[in-house]
Amino acid sequence: MEKKSANTNITFLVTLNDKIIIERIFTLSKYNPQAKYSLEWTEYMNYLASWMERRLINESSDFMCERSYGIEKNPDFFKTNKVDEFFDIYVKHKDTVIGHRRIDAQNFPPAIRYSLDIRPYMRDIKEELFDLLSKQKEFTFEYLGYDLLVN
Repeated sequence: MEKKSANTNITFLVTLNDKIIIERIFTLSKYNPQAKYSLEWTEYMNYLASWMERRLINESSDFMCERSYGIEKNPDFFKTNKVDEFFDIYVKHKDTVIGHRRIDAQNFPPAIRYSLDIRPYMRDIKEELFDLLSKQKEFTFEYLGYDLLVN
């Protein structure tokens, strides 16, 4: 008799204006469906968004320092045709979004927002996702007397 596999796919996706920047699909062997309701999951998704925003800020600072003369001479240096631009960070289980955060891309120079590369950090992101979504992890489902678990 063949043993059933409990493997499931987790998708990590970052988009800019609904255009894919990076998409990785990981196979997780011990997925805990209740994890998405935990305080730890919420904190991790917030951390991921703030980490990405800090990277964009640092790269923007370097970019602007290197081009300070051109920026002073050309007030339209950062203007784009787009009205609203957003980075979206998604974590999906099968086709269901279990985590989503949005970052306003208009805060960053076009050269930086169109050249974002987080591939070198994917190994760390994968390990953190596996740790958080694993059945082995104990989660916090209550905060300040409120139940975080939604049935």
